[in-house]
Amino acid sequence: MYGLRNMSSKHEEVRHLLHVLTSKLETCYEPLNSQVISISLYGLASMSSRHQEVLPILKVLSEKIKNTDASINSASLGSIYGLNAIHSDKAEVRHLVQVLSDKLHASMEEKFEPWQLASALFGLQTMSARPEEVRSLVRELATRIEHNCEGLFSPHALDLALRGIRAMSSDQQEVRSLISALAKKINIHSEYTTKDFVKISSSLSMKSTEFIEVRELYQAYTDTVLLNTQVSVHAPVYDFASDHSSFFFFNTCNTSNLQWTI
Repeated sequence: MYGLRNMSSKHEEVRHLLHVLTSKLETCYEPLNSQVISISLYGLASMSSRHQEVLPILKVLSEKIKNTDASINSASLGSIYGLNAIHSDKAEVRHLVQVLSDKLHASMEEKFEPWQLASALFGLQTMSARPEEVRSLVRELATRIEHNCEGLFSPHALDLALRGIRAMSSDQQEVRSLISALAKKINIHSEYTTKDFVKISSSLSMKSTEFIEVRELYQAYTDTVLLNTQVSVHAPVYDFASDHSSFFFFNTCNTSNLQWTI
């Protein structure tokens, strides 16, 4: 399945191949190990759940993963990236997400790198936080970021993570817990470019500052802006000291000469 990672399910020939592979996977009785789980998920990277032929292979894959003793470890977590075009409005998708959440829950002692957690979150970018199954996986990822993450998030990793939850409402407690965990893992001393700030700001635009967790993330983000010397265009920064959700615009070529405008 890994060989399908660059093939789009919008093509009839690819959908036919998926149908054949689903039949083959159904008759495979050898338990899947973590490596096979990983390459199978990565193989879905260009597949959309909007195509009916994708759903049966998700269902079969869910059952195969559920019935194996293999867990989601550091080698396979990032492969959730392969779900980036899979929508949570289908029962087959929600079942797979719940299975992955359960497997991740079983890996309580596993340590993860920031890029692995960020890749997993990126895979959720087309999913809503309304289904309980999605919230369950978000909750598990938040716990791993807070307790099992070795290192801090680079600009690229932070961008991937925030893009992954861009469509998720901060009204959901699990999303806010994840945001809070990310706020504590931002490497404020990393070299951020203007492009990084623009992308990160865009991903934050749908999160409500009515919640303290969101404001904490903005605070960490603001600290990063203030320490960075590479930003030369307007990038939104939350005024954490204010009682309201005003936005200011960072307009400077050098942090020694700050200019703020409302």
